[in-house]
Parts: sequence; structure tokens; C-alpha cells
Amino acid sequence: MATISEEGSAACETEIQFKQGITDGTYKLLELSAELLAAISSSRFNAAAGVAENMVELRGNERDEAALCTRDKTYVVRLVESSNTHLLVRADPDSIFTTSTDSDKSHELSDDNPSPYKKAKITPSDGTAAPPSPSPSSPAIRYVEGMVGQHYECIETRPRLYALREMLSRKLYTVEEAEEEENRAAEAQRRMEAGYMEMMNEEEEMMQHPSHPIVTQSSSSSSTHPTHPTLFTTSMLRRLIQSSDAQLFSALRSLDAIEDHSGHWRVLHPSSVESVLESILTFFIERGWKETEAVSAEEIAIALREIYPMRITKHVLRMHAHKEEEGGEEEEDDVVTLDPSKVCLFRAVQLFAQKDPYPAAAFMNAWQSSVPECMRVDASMLRGHAILETSAALEAAAARTASVSGGSGGGVQRSSSTSPTAAQQWRYLPLSSLSPLVKTRLAQLFAVRSKWSLAELEPYLDEVREPAQTMEQLLLKYARPITTTDKAGVKSIVYTKR
Repeated sequence: MATISEEGSAACETEIQFKQGITDGTYKLLELSAELLAAISSSRFNAAAGVAENMVELRGNERDEAALCTRDKTYVVRLVESSNTHLLVRADPDSIFTTSTDSDKSHELSDDNPSPYKKAKITPSDGTAAPPSPSPSSPAIRYVEGMVGQHYECIETRPRLYALREMLSRKLYTVEEAEEEENRAAEAQRRMEAGYMEMMNEEEEMMQHPSHPIVTQSSSSSSTHPTHPTLFTTSMLRRLIQSSDAQLFSALRSLDAIEDHSGHWRVLHPSSVESVLESILTFFIERGWKETEAVSAEEIAIALREIYPMRITKHVLRMHAHKEEEGGEEEEDDVVTLDPSKVCLFRAVQLFAQKDPYPAAAFMNAWQSSVPECMRVDASMLRGHAILETSAALEAAAARTASVSGGSGGGVQRSSSTSPTAAQQWRYLPLSSLSPLVKTRLAQLFAVRSKWSLAELEPYLDEVREPAQTMEQLLLKYARPITTTDKAGVKSIVYTKR
């Protein structure tokens, strides 16, 4: 390797010394963006508070691909091979092989303790004579500490949350279980108060009779709950789910999860949600309240506390209320307002439990009849929960009816082209029924329907799309776009399986 002097007129000889025993695996290189480097630099443990602040850590088990998680983002860590070997050099080996004190001479270089480097002299490629040996202050000597032919890169990715729903569904939370927890907590509180009073009495007796021995009885039973493999605390989820804390808690809110008295995250059983919400809606009617007006969660919970634990009533109420802004103190806000779209969706799921698929026109009528008078149903509320499809059987039945009735259709006339026709039906297809893997999810969707428009696929693929990936890019990888023309001559692009 040749170097040029500051004036650019003379090439000098550079001496490279390789550390003895050097291997390719001594050092690992990690490529970081400025944002990720700043996150790692600000990560620290607050010893005074006993908590980690802005912690950056690798999460997942040994079978998972490594994921680096910051406070609010998740990065996949991948090994990148290089065709060239890079030498890692140090200008001054004395910084690690010598010491500045006389107390430890074991690392100083001497005849008895020779340098761990081997010399390799490299001369200029132009064949010119090498100049005299550089002075000790010259930077012409390079000391090779290691060599690498690969490095790790960090790519922002969507959090690996696909296992979270399944984990929390292993043991669903019921009203009855919540009531048992409330009773156990109340009993534990009574015992603690009784034990405190007993301790006070013993101390008073000891003060009156100092020579009287006080005998204490220790309990052999542990106060901690046994670990249940189907229940998960926050710390367990942090270890098992490859996601940042912000993304993890956002997902828990999306799943309407709640912590039980033991600190485990739970999802309420659908039957419990249905029972509590029915009671809440009935309470609105009894009070003469509009279901769309702001109400006190505490007042409703107190009114229903003889039937349900207050914390469960408040949780179900907030499940079907307008969400607070991100970072808002939702749990501490007593005033809530029911979200019409969530209440209407709750009624729609009840209808699908009775009939699935459901003739579209009949479904819309039954759906509107089932919700409070102050709420109006809309097909857009079913986005990501159900699909509108044409039924061959219903189409044939509609044709027969039209023939018998002289083409009147035999039903309610609808002027809107977006309204369901007599040949259409709604099919229940919730996100929770689909695979978290993109390829498998698309196979499931194409098994339900052979052709999909982009607008129809978006609600089912948005959660599995990578941060920097567009929906079109995702579909081009796993589906085939084709151009179709409808009866009116309008062209559109639909997607089919590859």
C-alpha cells in the first residue's frame, strides 16, 4: 500500500504488522443508521430508579431471526457477506499493550515480552526507492488487530406480533374468573388487616410483659402464584415477542387485552363481552340516555357492580368507546363516549353467529334494526371483518323471482349502485381467522375468492406489510395482476393467485 505525502510529491513506504493468532471471527461489525446509533447511545439503566431508560435490546428465542428493539421500532438483524476482506488497524498498539503506571509491567513490550505483531513490509507499486525509515511520530506503521469479511445490518421491520393473539387466546378471561379474583383479593386484604392487628396486639403484650416470649408461625405456602404456561406477564411478553415496547402495548390495546390481578395479560371471552355490553346498553335505556352521549364509566360500573366486577364493566365500556389519542391517559379518564362503529360491529358479529353467509339485503335490514335508534349502520364498518360477494344460488333465485313478478325484483328497490343486490351476500371473514404469514394469508384469501381488487385486499394485508413496502409491491411478489372490463366497459385491475 502506497501513501502520498502532504505535498503530494513523494510516495512513502508503509509497514503493516499483523497481530499473532489473528482470526476472522475476533471482531463483529454492526452497521447502524444515525437514528439507531442515537437510540443505542441514549440507552441506559437508571440505578436510582431501578428501571431501564430507552433500552435497546435483542429479543426473541434461539429459533427466531435476531430482532433489535428500540423504544418504538423493531429492526431485523441480518448478516451481509462481503467479497473483500477488510483489515481492522490501530495506529498505536501501546494504547492496549502498555500501561502508564509502574504497578503492572506485564503488558509492556520488551525483549522478554516481544510485540504480538508480525511485520509485513509493503512498498510503493511504482518501484521507486523507499525513503528512510519514518520517525516514531510518523503514521506510516499500521497495526492489524483483526479482519472481517462480513458485517451485520439492521433493517426496520414490522414487529413480530403474529404469536401474540394466539398466546392470549390460550386461556380466555371470563367474568366468573374475574369475580373469583376479586373475592381472593378481598380475602387477602382482610387477612392482611387481621394480621396487622394481631401484630399490634403482640407488640402491646410484649411491652406489658417483656419476659414473655412471642412465638411466630411461618406459613409454608408460597404467596406467589405458580407459573402457568398459558398466561403471560409483561416481562414474559417482552422476552417472547420480537417487538418494541411501544408496538407491543399498541398491539395489546388493539386486542383489548387487560391485566388480571396477577399481572397476566388476558383477553375477555366473547360471551363475557356480550353479556356485559348488553347490560351496559340496557342501562342506557333505563336511564334515558342517548348511546352517543358522554357518560361516566364509574357511574355505570357502580350501578352494575352487583352483576359484574367494576374493572370488567369499565374495560368493556372502553372497548366500545372512542379511543384516546396515542399516549393519552385512557384508563384514568372517567368520561367515555360509545363509538357507533364498534357498537354496530358488535351487533353485526351477533348476526353472523346466526347465519353465515347472510343475504346482503336481509342482513342490512336486520343489522339496522338491532342497533340503537341514534346509530346508523354502514357497509364500511365491515371493512376487514366481512366481504360482500355474489352468490350463484341467490342470483338464480333473484332471476326466478324477477321472472315471476314481471321483472319487479320482488323486493325493496335501491337507487344506489353501491347498495347490495338480491344476488349478493355478506360472508364473515375476520382478520383473526387468517394466517400471520403473507403467503399463507393470500392463499387463504384466494381460496375464498379467486379475484380481489386492491381496495378489497388492503384491510386484510395492511398489518403484514413491511414499513417501507407499498401494497402494490407486496402483491407483485405473491399475486398476479390482470386487467378486466365490466359490462359498462370500465377497465380495472384485479389480483389472482400465482
